[in-house]
Amino acid sequence: VEIDVEEQLLSGLSNEKGPTKDRCEDFAVNKVKLPIGVLGESATCIFYGVFDGHGGSSCAEYTSAHLAKNILTRMRDRPKGASDEAFVRGGLMGGFKQTEHNFLQQARRVEDRAGTTACTMTVFGPDEQSRLRLFLANVGDSRAVLGKASGGVVRLTQDHKPNLPEEKKRIEAAGGGVAEIAGIWRCMLPRNRVSPILGLAVSRALGDKDFKRPDIVSAEPEITIHEVDWDDDELVIIASDGIWDVITDRDAVKIVREVFSAGGDEEKAAQALTTKALEKGTHDDRTALVVTLGWCKS
Repeated sequence: VEIDVEEQLLSGLSNEKGPTKDRCEDFAVNKVKLPIGVLGESATCIFYGVFDGHGGSSCAEYTSAHLAKNILTRMRDRPKGASDEAFVRGGLMGGFKQTEHNFLQQARRVEDRAGTTACTMTVFGPDEQSRLRLFLANVGDSRAVLGKASGGVVRLTQDHKPNLPEEKKRIEAAGGGVAEIAGIWRCMLPRNRVSPILGLAVSRALGDKDFKRPDIVSAEPEITIHEVDWDDDELVIIASDGIWDVITDRDAVKIVREVFSAGGDEEKAAQALTTKALEKGTHDDRTALVVTLGWCKS
């Protein structure tokens, strides 16, 4: 059966500011096609992302505006004979690096200390073997979760918290520290570095100039690759911690399913998540992006 992947990827976005905040620091990118066809590539490549800013919205806004095209630019340097996996991975790594480099150049000039998470999903395929793959590239604690038609729920990304053993080790090796302050683990600068920012609750982020050189907070994305099960993988939720702090992965998938069974679409489902998180007492900005693999929608 011929499946038009691009046409059947359906998505909806809800983005709302926290009740106590004067402006929203969350940004998102909903379904941007990366035209790799010009590279002689038959596969489709579609990009999604959620960016949760901290210390101001400038870095999240900048990243949401520039990351996809920087990834595409890097993909155009495909080495001869590189596998699809190496090609996409290289584009993601290079695109993140370029985006942060460009943002920090201007941030250092104007003393802009903002930073952002980035949880991105690049849908790539189908290839000659009819494989469709989800490439998740993530920094920080926004998260992507997969819901399966058979009822399974799979977390596709890892939240980068400073107390994760491998993150703590990296932070300390760079001269930083990890401390628990008022119940939240934070990434701390060495004593000899002066910054108005006490500590960050994520161990990876773009921006955050005071935490770079050396990179106490890393902007290198963790990349996970998920091969789509055409018959069972039904939907992906990408959301900021304003959602995940108060809603479990399983409950989030359940909320989306309930909207679908009542005849609602992806946007309604995303709105149900941001509304539910508010009801459950989150004070943070809330962003939810719901993507369904339309050929599998039960």
